[in-house]
Amino acid sequence: MISSFLFLLLLISAYGESRTAIAQTQDFKQVLAFRGELDVVNKSDVFSPTLDESYWTLTANFVIQDGILVQKDQVIITFQEMDAKADLRKAARAHHLELKDLELKEFELEKEKQELLVQQKRHRINLKKAQTYLLEDEQHLLPRIEREKAKLEVQAATLELDQANKARDEFEKRAETAREVQKIKLEDAREELDKKLKNLESMEVKAPVTGIFYRPLVNLGNSKEKIQPGKSVSGGTKIAEIVNFEKFVSRIYAVQSDAISISPGDRVQLEITANPGEKLSGKVQEIEAFPISRKERLSDQGPGGALKEVEIKVELDQAFDWMRPGMSLMAIVSTTLEKNQLVIPLAALLNVDSKFFVKTQHQSSNELQEVQLGHSSLTEAVITSGIKAGDVLIIPPTSP
Repeated sequence: MISSFLFLLLLISAYGESRTAIAQTQDFKQVLAFRGELDVVNKSDVFSPTLDESYWTLTANFVIQDGILVQKDQVIITFQEMDAKADLRKAARAHHLELKDLELKEFELEKEKQELLVQQKRHRINLKKAQTYLLEDEQHLLPRIEREKAKLEVQAATLELDQANKARDEFEKRAETAREVQKIKLEDAREELDKKLKNLESMEVKAPVTGIFYRPLVNLGNSKEKIQPGKSVSGGTKIAEIVNFEKFVSRIYAVQSDAISISPGDRVQLEITANPGEKLSGKVQEIEAFPISRKERLSDQGPGGALKEVEIKVELDQAFDWMRPGMSLMAIVSTTLEKNQLVIPLAALLNVDSKFFVKTQHQSSNELQEVQLGHSSLTEAVITSGIKAGDVLIIPPTSP
């Protein structure tokens, strides 16, 4: 052990003058670096049309240029209408046929009704004739057999009239049901026609609000691209944004083991890749509760696609005119791990046989003080015993 001490002391004195540091009681912080991208606070997402019971692919026909100020309800994107028009023509034909079927059914029902009315009238006449024949024979002058025959004719005419009345009543019920069925078919055809008309009208996408038109990278097939003429998307896909550039946030992504040590309010230093040297600052605003894989977020089909990361939203203190959504950045997050700890620079520690020592200013040139080490980061370490706050530590110079 003594030979190891002597070796360390020789190292300390071998490279010029040493520096000093003071052991201080302070919050112990961890510094982590992440990659992310800029995003605006105020924006309205624009989606491709959601097709109603149509499954053809939407192909962009016209897309307005990025960075243009658009007004609410201004047409910003159009899609090819060929399939929508074909669906509309088919639905219009189906609706027309149902309308004609209803007219035909009404004609048939009216014809049947008139025939039943004629039958009722005929049977009433027959009954009246039979009854009149009996009434005229008040003196019972007719032979008995003729009189019995006349009575039977009255009964038969009565029965036939009852049957005709019953057929008329049954017809009215049947006609009402037939009309209702045909009207339902017509309403269904009308609804289908309205759907196809709505699909056609939705081929023109309008700005939901007034703002700057912007096309972010979105999932188009198996890659992330910007929507442009000729590109195909599914219905309901986010394809653009109407943004306000007055306030920005940064979205950074951390693996779960790092994310658990970050808290809302932690300060963040940022540097935008497109503008190196420009230092920005902000604070952690929100941390997503659940991680998402790179495959879901970036369409990464490689081995790294399975890596799950937590999204962390950082509110920027200031915005600049040159900022745009989607700009990549590097974020340095300083997060507090422990409060009121005795912290020293990691460079002041000397490791001898898996034990840690420091050289204090009041010790003689050949003495080292053993310390107990707590948490440590890439630059600092927490000391739990061996020295006290205010002790001046000697940091050996870095070897050339």
